[in-house]
Amino acid sequence: MDRQIVYPGAIPLETDLLNTNKFAMIGLAKLASAILGTDTCMQGLSCKPAIMPPMDIVIGEGQIYSLQNADGTPYSSLAENKMAVLKQGLKVSLETFSLTAPSTPGHSINYLLKAAYGDVDSGPVVLPYYNAANPAVAYSGPNNAGNAQATVRSGVCVVSKKNGISAATGSQLTPIPDAGHVAAWVITVPYGAKSIDTTFITQASSAPFLPADGLVSAIQQGKLTQGMDAGSVNNFKVQFNPAIKSLTDGMRVCFRAKTSNTASSTLLIDNLSPYPVVTSTLNELQKDDVMKGQLIEVVWNSEATSWVLNQESYTRAESDKEFLSKKGGEIDGILEISKGLQVGECKLLPDGNIEGKCWGRDNLKDKNLLTWLGSQTQISGNEHAWIFSDRNSGLLIQGGLGKRLKSITSIKFPVRFPQDCLSIQITFKGGSGKSKWNGVIRKMGCDFFEVFLGSNENEFYWQALGY
Repeated sequence: MDRQIVYPGAIPLETDLLNTNKFAMIGLAKLASAILGTDTCMQGLSCKPAIMPPMDIVIGEGQIYSLQNADGTPYSSLAENKMAVLKQGLKVSLETFSLTAPSTPGHSINYLLKAAYGDVDSGPVVLPYYNAANPAVAYSGPNNAGNAQATVRSGVCVVSKKNGISAATGSQLTPIPDAGHVAAWVITVPYGAKSIDTTFITQASSAPFLPADGLVSAIQQGKLTQGMDAGSVNNFKVQFNPAIKSLTDGMRVCFRAKTSNTASSTLLIDNLSPYPVVTSTLNELQKDDVMKGQLIEVVWNSEATSWVLNQESYTRAESDKEFLSKKGGEIDGILEISKGLQVGECKLLPDGNIEGKCWGRDNLKDKNLLTWLGSQTQISGNEHAWIFSDRNSGLLIQGGLGKRLKSITSIKFPVRFPQDCLSIQITFKGGSGKSKWNGVIRKMGCDFFEVFLGSNENEFYWQALGY
């Protein structure tokens, strides 16, 4: 990277600062192209429905990288520079676009949001200039004409909207980006729409977006060479973002198959030509060598001009023995699971117990069903006072041995019923004198009950039920 040199005592020139800016820009541009290449790409620029007005969409902050002249027009006193460098255009604020639904029933319209790089000279200021005739009084602008001049040359990302033509839903076409622009987003608006739904918004198929979470993370996660099959039976078709422009020997790509193959098959990558997919022995695929929903890895073999399956294939019959469909199925016979069964965070243990975080909601150390069930019931006490509680249902049963103090005796419960006492039963204890009257419950509450007893009814057992 070039650096401007200045010397003590030398008369400063405006080109000193201009070249410093220019050299820094070119150095960063060369670094960007070494990492990103020279094709136009974008980062950020999210597209979301606006809250209000309901038919608006909002484009977020972001940037575009585009191969441009270093300076297409003079940069102050520096002449234009036709050197091609990868320049960065910034979009530092949100931008809103208004959309309109088609007026014809059954129609839809596609709107294209496109982006382009632009150089914008801004920050106009009337600058003071040296006045040789009277140095104490500066000129206002060049030749003292009072004209404002731009003070900043900004590389910007310009996003614009291009309207499609209303047509019968399913037949409407997406506009083609203008020269110098790249497609970013497509918004499909149907007849009768009163607001923009997120389902209306899709990323343009050719949009050269960089991964949102950065290149390092994308490389580690394999996002740059992993995609979804969008082709037909025996004709796999996958688009990657950014698009793959050429094939080299040993290149690997992954995709999830949309359909099972029924015969020999081909794979079409982005805008390249379709090439055969073959087995590891370079033979044509046979029926069900690729299964619907299977994650496929293929390796480009330039000598065979084919994509080679980088995994052992298995037949439909073999698959049916080992796997169930994502949509479910029936098992005719005993299902033996050798390595455990897990659904989310729930595990079925070999002894029949079940582990899961819901069983630890009562601060239990062991989060499993048996421990939880054991914690839900409690029984304690003796003949004089005892309780049984079920924490899951809230049921509380308690009882004890009561003694008559007078004709109306009050008994306090060992544990208060949180909600209500539903019923109380009493029976006399053997050994008391002959009973003259039936014991009668006079009053009961959540804390106590009162019982009416005859003089010979000295001791009695009681039991209360509530929750």
